Amino acid sequence: MKWMQPLVVRLAGLAHLDATLPLLINKLLEDGGDILNEECAAALTRIGTPTVLHAVAETFPRAEHHFRLYATEPLEYIHSDLAVETCLRLLHQERDADIQRNLAHALLSHFAPEGIEATRRLLVGRELDVEGRGLRDSLLETCTLMGERFPEYNDWLATAKAEKEEHRKRVEELEGDPTGMLLFALEKLTGKKAADAPRTKPRLSPMPRLTLPRQPERKQKVGRNEPCPCGSGKKFKKCCGRR
Repeated sequence: MKWMQPLVVRLAGLAHLDATLPLLINKLLEDGGDILNEECAAALTRIGTPTVLHAVAETFPRAEHHFRLYATEPLEYIHSDLAVETCLRLLHQERDADIQRNLAHALLSHFAPEGIEATRRLLVGRELDVEGRGLRDSLLETCTLMGERFPEYNDWLATAKAEKEEHRKRVEELEGDPTGMLLFALEKLTGKKAADAPRTKPRLSPMPRLTLPRQPERKQKVGRNEPCPCGSGKKFKKCCGRR
């Protein structure tokens, strides 16, 4: 009856059953797969009480990576001062870069002034990868909406605009060239120029242009709370996962 577990977990959240909180925490600790983990995180968010935040905060520091990855969801969507305090405390203790970014995104979603400096410290003085640039863009957007500024704001804003313009021009240049577009996507994901990317064996003869299928089979499973493979820097569920 294992297939029923996500349904039961969802019902617990929809019914706001605070009494199921210990069971939901333990189920998330077990790592039952992406679907069940996502339902546990959503149920904790729907229950949404301070007890949930206390339980997550107590379990978080000693839990495995998958728990910390999904437990950032209730920290992001339960909007309260306690959630902000919890995110700040856990971010100070966390050493995994992916979890740090998730906690920073959670702070920015609360529009918490304290989260601006905490997020800035994760970015300043570092060479940013795809996920780092995504967090930087979220910080810039949040500060623009809040009317807040930090020392690097203008420089980072100009850099982000230049990157987006360069990206737009490159995509236009590669229109109608699937091979070039794939190499460009690889370049964005790896941070290496296409010329530096590993090359396949040379073709013996020119190949006809192939039409890519509309819905190619996904070869690698991506968790909903993990960075989107398209290179946007957002979580998969907030980007390509919506489609």
